[in-house]
Amino acid sequence: MAIINNDPDEVDRILRRFPDSIAELDLYKRSPLHLASTRPEILGRLLELADFSILKQRDGTGANALDMAMALSSRHCVNGREYVRCRECSCYLCAKYLLNATYNLIRTLPLQEWDIYPPVLSQLLEDSSELARRHYIFHLGKIRSLLRPVHALTNKNLSTKQEDGKKRTASDKQGSYLRSQGQLQICDEADGAAGSLSDWIFQQIRSVNLAQLFYRHGFMISI
Repeated sequence: MAIINNDPDEVDRILRRFPDSIAELDLYKRSPLHLASTRPEILGRLLELADFSILKQRDGTGANALDMAMALSSRHCVNGREYVRCRECSCYLCAKYLLNATYNLIRTLPLQEWDIYPPVLSQLLEDSSELARRHYIFHLGKIRSLLRPVHALTNKNLSTKQEDGKKRTASDKQGSYLRSQGQLQICDEADGAAGSLSDWIFQQIRSVNLAQLFYRHGFMISI
């Protein structure tokens, strides 16, 4: 009720006393994040405690909190669903908070746990306000950047020189070669994942406007 009544102070009090209440669901399987998907101030406080499983929680209609925030953004926008950017409008804030929280959490998880493919991407973006959909596409661009090989090369031992300046032994060179081979495999997997994301996106969208937005953000169909 504290969320429905838009009472941030009461939400804070409940979270301090019952931190596990962040994961509670109502009769419609809605989490507190669902209920706060149009209340930026409360949502920001809830996200400080939410983990990835709560972000992914889907209600009885199959929507997670981000899906709901995206869909409701157009109802709170002066331009509705039009492909026109609004000015001084807060319609996108809840979606932005959820996108940022999702990005910060998935970057700490193994690739196979990311779950970055929304089931109805085209409808999700078509039903959103322009600022919300632009933030969503920007978010997918950040995820794509995480998949690129340059971000997969995290092993500092690929350097041809040792930090202490000592002469490299045959064993050092062999170990470096094996690590390089392993990193190359990681690069190939990351490159394939990034390409798969772009291909999947263009298979899902049906709007020329959406295709243009994705293209402006650097998404292209791999050939």
